[in-house]
Amino acid sequence: MRKNILLICLLLIITSCGSNKNNQEIVEAVSYKPIAANYTSSAIRAAAETGMTTFIGDDWANWGFVSANEFASAQLGAPLPYLTLSNAGKSNQMLIVGNIWSFPVMVNNDYRCMLRVAKIHDQWQTVTLIGGPYITSIQTAENYYPILNIKTRGIVSTTAGEILVLNPTENQPSFIFLRPFFYPELINKITKYSGWVSTDPIPTLSFEELFILFS
Repeated sequence: MRKNILLICLLLIITSCGSNKNNQEIVEAVSYKPIAANYTSSAIRAAAETGMTTFIGDDWANWGFVSANEFASAQLGAPLPYLTLSNAGKSNQMLIVGNIWSFPVMVNNDYRCMLRVAKIHDQWQTVTLIGGPYITSIQTAENYYPILNIKTRGIVSTTAGEILVLNPTENQPSFIFLRPFFYPELINKITKYSGWVSTDPIPTLSFEELFILFS
């Protein structure tokens, strides 16, 4: 009987040590390093301004504008770098800044479409124009969380679709899956969101929670 008690105590100690080790690994794995991106690059913005003419131009009616005068009053919003989630779910998970930026095209702070600018042969140029639900999902996500004091933003590319990241240049960013471009079952992997349903607002996630989703 005494031997059995000693064995049980030994097993509990080993289990406890293993648990502490795992916790330590998770803490280390999800440490976030703020991205360094030039949000004020004049070359990138100039490429987007050129794209407003060449990609929209007389085709304004197909990109959410009600008149030529309204399109003439349109402005570029704050840019979003296109980021990659490298080594998702692994100990060296991180965000990497690429050579693609997106610019919302706005009228009275209302997003109508988005220009995507890329660096090709060492030159920045607009490469595509995006509209529809994608743009709506970005603005909806931003507007739903004004309390986050948004200073910078980015778009994160993952195997489950694109994620809006708020304040990626800060120590504690927030991540929001863009509706409807994600797998809802992922959210339910986080215990506190296990009751999430598709009619609820998509919750903000921490970098730590992003690690859990992809691990």
